[in-house]
Amino acid sequence: MVTLTLLTSCHDYHDDMIKWTDGIPIGTDFQTVKSDQPGYLAIDWDNPDTTDNSIIRYNIIGIKGHNDI
Repeated sequence: MVTLTLLTSCHDYHDDMIKWTDGIPIGTDFQTVKSDQPGYLAIDWDNPDTTDNSIIRYNIIGIKGHNDI
């Protein structure tokens, strides 16, 4: 008797996203970050948040293969 098992999965890019964001050097200009955005991320570049300290943040709205809320 022969048994064949196929394991399939979708790569979760969450850890890759963390490595990418942690690897952005402080002081990197907006256009460089935007142009270096990996294809597995969806970032809402059109609706930035501004903190109380006038820091501008852009929300990651999707990570390929990542289904957590």
